Amino acid sequence: MGFATLSFVFAFLPVSILLFYISPKKWKTPVLLAISLLFYITLDPTNLVMMLVSITYDYLMAHLILAAKKDVRLRKIPLMACVVKNLLLIVVFGVQYQMTKIGVPLGLMVYTMTSMGYVIDVYRGDEPLESNWLNFALFCTFFGKIFYGPIVQYSVMRQDIVDRKPSLSGISTGLIVFTTGLAKQVILAQGALGVYRQITKIPYSEYSVAAVWVLVISFSFTMYFTLSGYSDMAQGLAQIFSMQLPESYRYPLQSRTVSGFFNRFNITVTQYINRYVYVFLGGDQGGFLSHALNTLLTAMLLGLWFGIRLNYLMWGVYFALFMLLEKYFLMKYLKKIPVLFNRMYTFAIVVMSFTIFSGSSLGYTCYYLRAMFQFKTRDLLDGRTAYILNSNSLVLALCFLGLTSLWEKASQWLQKKYPALSAGLSGVFHIGLLTVTVALML
Repeated sequence: MGFATLSFVFAFLPVSILLFYISPKKWKTPVLLAISLLFYITLDPTNLVMMLVSITYDYLMAHLILAAKKDVRLRKIPLMACVVKNLLLIVVFGVQYQMTKIGVPLGLMVYTMTSMGYVIDVYRGDEPLESNWLNFALFCTFFGKIFYGPIVQYSVMRQDIVDRKPSLSGISTGLIVFTTGLAKQVILAQGALGVYRQITKIPYSEYSVAAVWVLVISFSFTMYFTLSGYSDMAQGLAQIFSMQLPESYRYPLQSRTVSGFFNRFNITVTQYINRYVYVFLGGDQGGFLSHALNTLLTAMLLGLWFGIRLNYLMWGVYFALFMLLEKYFLMKYLKKIPVLFNRMYTFAIVVMSFTIFSGSSLGYTCYYLRAMFQFKTRDLLDGRTAYILNSNSLVLALCFLGLTSLWEKASQWLQKKYPALSAGLSGVFHIGLLTVTVALML
């Protein structure tokens, strides 16, 4: 039972909202934690105990750190025990998946990185110790962010967990944000996936240049709108249950530089890596070589966030090379050209990166990259690709529109100029959006 299912939208979510809001204030955290664990059970019951043991272990390590007070050597022992445990879990299950194709436990990256970050912050003195296990467990396992995050510091959620202020406006705003994310997942991500699957039915030997570009672009759209959709749904669900979560995707594909894309794509994970790895290693304070190595490492770690695969690792290397190229050479030229061409450059570089991300091996990546530019030896456009483009033109047009902030800016302008009209149109639009989304889910 994922978010994009009728059972979640029309059964699990309404019942959860009702239970949460009729519960006394002191019971809201236990109730929401129970809801989160029940949601986990519906999807991955065999790994529930491991998740609870893992976060409880980190909870205890944080207490041991505080108990050691000013003894630096004693404080480091529980810190290292926490870090080693979490990294082992990520590596072991990641390698197991590559070898056996047995699925990685649901939310493993989310709850391990969340609790590990908290323990590191307690060690540094950046976060107070949480004495209530229920509060800590909800922070780590809230069902809205269990799929893809966001990854946040405890201080971001602590006040909302400790001192809740539920409201009808929170529910309505949250439902609107959740509906937007659901539509991204069902309409745009699934629509782009349909285009991708149609292209893959064409034999490799018959691919035209356009077919390869459509294949890679449709996969890029599928990935982006899946991740962005889940991010919106997480934010919406948090607001419904009187919490706030930061956004993870801020129109990254309309960035003017590759560095800008990197900073607007999976924002909270990038911030996590910067906070606990990049800054720790010295960032760009040690000269070119130090900065280059640190940039390479952090970009590789962002790639590995999606799984332990050579392609994901190389995806990070690819972005690191372009970020370094921009910083030390290209930026002075990029500043002189029109914004439109900056964005076209970034879009092309990012789309080509998904030849690395989507391939099952680097061999496929090389094949795609060659085929994208074989204008002399391949047809520019074949009949089947032309038919696929024509029959999916609306979906693709909506995907391109969804990559930009045009709709958001138009909505903000309308709200500023005509607030009453904006409120009415927003309500009608989101009801219509939910209707279309549910129709497609059926």
